[in-house]
Amino acid sequence: KDKSPLAMVNVDIERLHFVKQYASIQEVDQYYLEALKNTANSFKGDVAALYHYEIAALYDQWAKNFLPISDEKNQWKRKEALEICNAIIEKYPKSVAAEKSLALKSQILSRNLQLKAEGALPINTASRILVNYKNMDGLKLSAYTITEGEKVQLEKIYPIEKQKSFINKLQLAKQWTGTLKNVGDYQNHSTEILLPALPNGLYVILAEDDATFAFQTVQVTDIAIVETRRANEQKFQVINRNNGFPISGVPVTLSYQTNYNGPLKKHTTLTDKQGFINTDFSDERWTNISISVKSKKDHAIFGTYFISQNTEVDRLTDTTYFT
Repeated sequence: KDKSPLAMVNVDIERLHFVKQYASIQEVDQYYLEALKNTANSFKGDVAALYHYEIAALYDQWAKNFLPISDEKNQWKRKEALEICNAIIEKYPKSVAAEKSLALKSQILSRNLQLKAEGALPINTASRILVNYKNMDGLKLSAYTITEGEKVQLEKIYPIEKQKSFINKLQLAKQWTGTLKNVGDYQNHSTEILLPALPNGLYVILAEDDATFAFQTVQVTDIAIVETRRANEQKFQVINRNNGFPISGVPVTLSYQTNYNGPLKKHTTLTDKQGFINTDFSDERWTNISISVKSKKDHAIFGTYFISQNTEVDRLTDTTYFT
């Protein structure tokens, strides 16, 4: 009996949501879409716009199924959803449908940025960094030097906006730009961009534009660690990451705790001719181990490892490469 059918429409949309969620029929999304379109034609004005908003929300949901190359049929669904939202906002700016459309529009236009790089990179060698992005055309990239202590501080900073301020106070080592391809589909995309050659050290790679930022910590070193476990023996071998040759006669410092809660201890030894340091199992478990290797031209820190207690149980050899 209400003069406005708004309450009835809200209940009807909830009903359609329920049926879509629990229906066991195939192609339920297509039936749901047809129901929204048909029912929208039964009303006029801002009430009908509520059904159109639901169509836009459905298109946005379909867009999440987009996969480059393997499944591209939903690539442009967010663009269709945005067009519907803009039409609702323009025609019924003060309606409930417009309010919902503004929220969806903001979500569609939002930017996303993530970086992923190898944990360790060779010295003075150009490489690449993987960028996952959405709605972006280009980036300003910077490499800042950072210490291990500063890295620990950075990881504890919250909210994330304060992380950028912390990074900007570090010493700037290099700055460059990267171009991203934006086709206007409002989808997440990935590409690789240049990471220029850097000298030995620990760095924070910061990527940013005027709206968002992301960062990744990388270590630039020619050193790598190979860990080998046997029944009552555990070995670490120091090698050159570029050619696999062992690095002999360099000091290796293990910083560790015993049995998880013991005081911090340090143990320093030299690598043998084959780059090995031998660590026999003891009655204590070494935990939270970090390994520092320092040569005349290179310094690197690796972690976190553990060394098991002595045991009489035989087990197969297990070799792990930490690069």
